[in-house]
Amino acid sequence: MIEVAPFKAYRLNDRDKKYDLSKFICPPYDVISEEEQKALLALSPYNIVRLELPVGSGDQKYVQVAATLRKWVDGDVIQRDRKASFYLLETEFHTHDPFAAASKLKRYGVLVALRMQTPGKGFIRPHEKTLSKAKEDRLNLLNTVHTDMSPIFGLFFDKKKEWRKWVASVTKTKPMVHATQKPDMRHHLWKIDHPGFQKRLRSMVKSKDLFIADGHHRYEVAWAYKEIRFKNEPEADLKQGWHFVMTYICPMEEPGLLMLPTHRLVKSDRTWSAWIRYLDSCFEHEDLPNKKTLLDRLIKSDPTDRILGWITTKGFHLLKLKKAMSIDRCLAYRPPALRSLDVVLLHDLILEEPRGVQYEKDKTIFFTQDIDWMIQKTKEDSTWVGFVLRPVDVNALAQVALAGEVMPPKTTYFYPKVPTGVTLMPLDQEIL
Repeated sequence: MIEVAPFKAYRLNDRDKKYDLSKFICPPYDVISEEEQKALLALSPYNIVRLELPVGSGDQKYVQVAATLRKWVDGDVIQRDRKASFYLLETEFHTHDPFAAASKLKRYGVLVALRMQTPGKGFIRPHEKTLSKAKEDRLNLLNTVHTDMSPIFGLFFDKKKEWRKWVASVTKTKPMVHATQKPDMRHHLWKIDHPGFQKRLRSMVKSKDLFIADGHHRYEVAWAYKEIRFKNEPEADLKQGWHFVMTYICPMEEPGLLMLPTHRLVKSDRTWSAWIRYLDSCFEHEDLPNKKTLLDRLIKSDPTDRILGWITTKGFHLLKLKKAMSIDRCLAYRPPALRSLDVVLLHDLILEEPRGVQYEKDKTIFFTQDIDWMIQKTKEDSTWVGFVLRPVDVNALAQVALAGEVMPPKTTYFYPKVPTGVTLMPLDQEIL
């Protein structure tokens, strides 16, 4: 059973014209580059990147975040809503990713307080492995500010088709605030404090499974924070805000839901001829003339084909599992839900992860959506090779999670990321 509840959010003061939500919001911390961080800091003295991705080292940076948050609250830069609410966010966007639709898309999701369940158990289901270093930093931050600043992203199945009717009812009124995050991305927000609308949403999701689409680190950190608070306050009741995590939810069937692949750039000491000998045991290798041909072949391929794009100093290639190879035999130690994924084929048969080879993020493996960047890196240095993946289907994500399994890190990339700063959820509040 899933329990969602309205909460009293901190939001940017939308009554004072000197504050602009477009200049306040930022992407979540894990996708902000150094260049983008600098640009956001320069955009406005009130951009929330100051809280989401603080500058500095050691504990002092967390202390500074807490001081800045308090300053913004005391100075009415951000204000607390008087009524506990849900917050419906409409996002209009377009992306030039080759695996995305060419037309503009529109996605609806709602920000809620989600009562947490033990990670990996219950009805809140993860699907990806996490990396420990990021969790340590986020927990230190949460222990200092006691406020959720960026939501996790959860998905549910809407087989009764209730969601679109609910959204249509809510959006009959005008949104209360707008924000332009970039030229091809615009947000509109509705505050939902009407008891009838709140009751319908709670009822819609309560008997569902909720699949974590994005924010696995944040969920695990929120749980760890709850455990710390509960240890220190064992008599506290279950209404305390730290039993919940701020979450953006929408159904799998949402028309604007876009899941893009995350590609891999890998450093290796194999020579070109060694790579060919290594891959020949399992894969057919086909040279292609250019990037366009490679992408066309991947995009138009049969979903049941076991294929990968490969970029090397020699150019563009297609890797296809040989017909003589039985995927059930090759990956017999994996459950069926994982055997069907290209990313598992890559990590297990090519990157040799089950055999003990460790690929460390930012040193020997990069996760990226930027194919052109991978091409450039392979041209500059022959020790880098890129692997281009097709998107994972949302149903495959659900099957993996329901089986109690997890995909390799950074398998999925839901675009666009839910912006940080639309709402903040103070954890020292009662949530009913």
